[in-house]
Amino acid sequence: MRNILNEKIVFILVSIPILWSFSGLLLYNDAKKEFTTLTIIAFILVSLFSSSRHIENIRNNKFFIVIVVNVIFALFAYSYYGYSSNRFRSIISVLLLVSIIPVDIYSKIKVKYMLLASSISILIYMVKLYYSGDLFNREWDINPIHFATVCAAILSVSFYLFFISKIKLDKILYAFVFLSSTTGLILSDSRGPWSAAIMGLLISVVLLLKKSTTKFKLTILFIISIIISGVYISSKDYLSDRMSQTKYELTQIERGNLNTSFGQRLQLWHAGWIIFNEHPILGVGEGIVDTKQQLFMQGIITSPRVATYTHLHNQYINELAKYGIVGFLIFIFSIGYVIYYARDSQYRDVIYIIVTVYLACALTDVPFRNAHPLIFYCMLINILLIQGRTVTKNISV
Repeated sequence: MRNILNEKIVFILVSIPILWSFSGLLLYNDAKKEFTTLTIIAFILVSLFSSSRHIENIRNNKFFIVIVVNVIFALFAYSYYGYSSNRFRSIISVLLLVSIIPVDIYSKIKVKYMLLASSISILIYMVKLYYSGDLFNREWDINPIHFATVCAAILSVSFYLFFISKIKLDKILYAFVFLSSTTGLILSDSRGPWSAAIMGLLISVVLLLKKSTTKFKLTILFIISIIISGVYISSKDYLSDRMSQTKYELTQIERGNLNTSFGQRLQLWHAGWIIFNEHPILGVGEGIVDTKQQLFMQGIITSPRVATYTHLHNQYINELAKYGIVGFLIFIFSIGYVIYYARDSQYRDVIYIIVTVYLACALTDVPFRNAHPLIFYCMLINILLIQGRTVTKNISV
């Protein structure tokens, strides 16, 4: 009786931060701190009730090694030359939470309901922004790019799952999730995640066509054309304005003006490459702002605003400049490890879609540094990797 009671307590304690990572995390900026608080509380209490299961939980979790490697490097970097506080807090929290989730709980988690919770939170956040008057001016408390990264991943995954699901209610659920996340993505006005979502959808289409009959392929293409037409018609003016701005920025770059949004990114990437060449092994850590200030004084960076950014708006260059080849190899290992262990998973395609979206977002932002997209990614990938190897084939996502 005591063991049953302990198991129920453990289930409740770990369920709260898990659910929060798919719902509350998308409601306001400081929700990332609440995730840490909820995780610490759960870790302490679960350790009191069921500490003997920690080793078993860790041994059965393939994703745990990725988190551990990143935490070890984060601890070193934090003490040596500084490390992003958001990233540090996020991966420590994920480490603690993953270590206390019993393997049998994963079989009770339905990803489709987690995605549904996320889509509802997206709509609630949009409504909140509308009534605060900030929906169309990008003055969001959650950085629009961070929010849009999560939306792009959800959009791509729900699109794929809509087609492979054979249950009518599930199709309705995924359609709702798709529409909700598409709304959040478009209203974020974030070009990087828009491009990443397109990449995610393209990968989804390729994967679907590979496993479909000729008749089903035609159905997929027909539905896709309807979706594209619907999105274009409903957002024509909005998307047109953003594309016009992009063309304007490209024209300004051709004329030598790098003080536009895209021009500033070019300055950041150029500065990052210079910093990496000067500090190739370990980079400069959080001293990157001081280093860029020096580049500004030398005239290599022309915008004073660019010199104050704490990251380089490109995950690959950011890893090289801030953490050197060592940090970059850890980043590559983290991605490669997930891809490798997903190869035999029943959720392989879903995992590949998520990874594709994040890697595409990483071209113009740092999704593996920012708390909201990082926590969402780690929790979703962790669940899919575990479920893909432990649940039976007839259990749907």
